Amino acid sequence: MNEFQILVFLGLPNIGRVSTKKIIDSNVKIDNLRDPQDFMEIVNFILPKIGEKLLIDHYHNSIQQAHDIISNCIEFGIQIVSCLNEKYPKILNNMGKEAPVLLYSKGDLNSFNQKYKVAVIGTRNISPNGASAGKYLTKYLIEKEVVIVSGLAAGCDTIAHQTCINFGAVTIAVLPSGINNIFPKENEKLADNIIINGCIISEYPPNTHATKGTFIERDRILAGLSDGIVVIETDVKGGSIHTVNYGIKYNKQIGCLSYKEENQHPSNLGNKKLIIENKAFGITSKNIEEFLLKCKNINSK
Repeated sequence: MNEFQILVFLGLPNIGRVSTKKIIDSNVKIDNLRDPQDFMEIVNFILPKIGEKLLIDHYHNSIQQAHDIISNCIEFGIQIVSCLNEKYPKILNNMGKEAPVLLYSKGDLNSFNQKYKVAVIGTRNISPNGASAGKYLTKYLIEKEVVIVSGLAAGCDTIAHQTCINFGAVTIAVLPSGINNIFPKENEKLADNIIINGCIISEYPPNTHATKGTFIERDRILAGLSDGIVVIETDVKGGSIHTVNYGIKYNKQIGCLSYKEENQHPSNLGNKKLIIENKAFGITSKNIEEFLLKCKNINSK
């Protein structure tokens, strides 16, 4: 099945990535799907309860939408990579049913092939202590030839990506929006710099706007794409907790910067909580190598 066909299935009402993956994994011959009737027959056979609610117009509309998305991607140099493509990051297959069936990418897809990848994430409202520690830790990791993965958000994510740019290192940004709709807007230039050596990826078509739901969905890909996750700074209810929980689910090594008592602040109490609950390894300037070894050990299993 090619990217166009996957786009058509994803564009149909009530068919998401799980149902599309079910179609992909079926033994039904699907190589020559082109016409609305062809797609309708496949859906009715594999997903009958969904198929009985769909009209032929739904298929016409989804086919047109798929053509429009592909044309848009060609115009703006965006690559569409399905889970069947050899360029698809194989590490994502460990996510099971939660793995994306389609990714949009801009930049160097070889970034996925680096042996070790660590997600560096945290609050948008980063403190001066958090910013300093985040730069130090990111620099340490890239000196060890680790690819930094983050979400292009303001604050901790920006610190991680920008440190990579400053030292000419590879970094991957996972977006909660379409690649042609960078969020936040002030990071558009940063995104342009990332694709010089690394890449930006999204699960969503080019012009999609970010929503509360897409941020959480993005967080699962951040976790799935990485061998380990480092939280620079988060409060107890920060969005980074979603990424941590996904990381635990996918058996990733979790680490949190451990702040000295005099530097404790509401913005980093989430770090303290995760460490106390033994959900995360407490990272200091003296044990980063130990954390990295834990990430590598997970990667080798």
